[in-house]
Amino acid sequence: MNVTVFNDPVHGTISLRPELVKIINTPQFQRLRNIKQLSGKYFVYPGASHNRFEHSIGTAYLAGKLVRHLKENQDLGIDDRDVLCVEIAGLCHDLGHGPFSHLFDGMFMKKLKKRESEEERVENEKYLPHEDISCKMLDLLLDGIEEKIVSEEERQFIKEMIAGSGKGCTSDRWFLYEIISNKSNGVDVDKWDYFARDCYHLGIPNGFDHKRFLQFMRVLPVGQDEEKHICVHEKECFNLYEMFHTRCSLHRRAYQHKAGNAIDHMISDALVEADRQILIRGSKVKDSELSKPNATFLKVDEEGFYLCTISQCVIDPVAYTKLDDGTFQQILHSDCENLKKAREILERIFRRDLYRCIGDEQLKEGQIDTDEIKKKIVGYSKDIEINDLEVSLVKLNYGDGENNPVEKYRFYSKTEPSKAKKIKRDEFSNMLPAKFEEKRIQVFCKDPNKVDEAKKCFEAWNNECNKI
Repeated sequence: MNVTVFNDPVHGTISLRPELVKIINTPQFQRLRNIKQLSGKYFVYPGASHNRFEHSIGTAYLAGKLVRHLKENQDLGIDDRDVLCVEIAGLCHDLGHGPFSHLFDGMFMKKLKKRESEEERVENEKYLPHEDISCKMLDLLLDGIEEKIVSEEERQFIKEMIAGSGKGCTSDRWFLYEIISNKSNGVDVDKWDYFARDCYHLGIPNGFDHKRFLQFMRVLPVGQDEEKHICVHEKECFNLYEMFHTRCSLHRRAYQHKAGNAIDHMISDALVEADRQILIRGSKVKDSELSKPNATFLKVDEEGFYLCTISQCVIDPVAYTKLDDGTFQQILHSDCENLKKAREILERIFRRDLYRCIGDEQLKEGQIDTDEIKKKIVGYSKDIEINDLEVSLVKLNYGDGENNPVEKYRFYSKTEPSKAKKIKRDEFSNMLPAKFEEKRIQVFCKDPNKVDEAKKCFEAWNNECNKI
């Protein structure tokens, strides 16, 4: 088999089979070169310039390594077509990310939703998780390749692995759905790659050794139904804790960085302002598979092609292929009067005139609704309005809320290699954290002229909360 060799800064030499290279050489995949992995955090960490493109290749590489390890060390009925499908799922799992990754389907879409009419919110399909959009993009990608790489059944299998759903899967093949997106316990190769890659580019130590962990993985029957799940040797328990600790550390030091979150709010605000001002040509009307309700909100040009706003591109994969981080520069360098407000917000980022964080405190019980928090804060002043503030709810945990995620995982021992078991915290160590989650709120003031007043309002509200 002729393979193509990639030199990766994280994994070293990566060899990929021709089918994967054909996928890489498509517009839908090449688009990932222009989507930042860590959104606006690049404006805080100069090294965080990496994109979804290299992360996706790294995930495919690790997925191939893991499934081949299982195939070679156990009789699990894994054939070469299964290996190919797992690698494709790893390669294509992030096709659905929009500009600046999670900023697009998270912060931007939430802000946009508040502006839209009730009819628009009900009728369109914009508010989908990026995994669902990845599956739509995968269809467009595979349909555009002349040679048929996978069968229709295999295509569905790949989509299910991307979503981590395993619909209709038999219990003896469930473990294959845990490789890319593990909904059972959160241990998957997607995390292995982005933990290692983000730590590398951010300059943050990574205590998790995925190479060693992989070598001790095997598939065992679990529970009364004896579903086959991926387990690991019990001596890797500390390594697994390190994986989840690395996740928490990345959130604390980078993903939830105050300045980074301020910049993310500014980029998303600019995208909201520009949403209906930028139109991107999508699919041909008569050739499109868009449902009728969605189409009622789309404009059509003189040649019969749909014209999608930034957010509407999610509905049309052809338009979505043209949407990436370049939208930032498009707004920044535009002379259009309708984009003036969006442009001014982005210009502030370059001047370092950021939204100011006026408060970063632990979340009190019952303080969940950001709009309610804003209302209470602005109630202490007549000069501060709700639109002057932004509130971010920050969760710092090990990946499973307040729970210890390791207790969901299964281990085997040297003496009982065919038996899956749990390892409880008191059986492992008495030096583990007492709690596995910390919730905080970050409050930002948009108007630099109102920062001092807004800070007084926040302090007054916070003092009142501490009295309760």
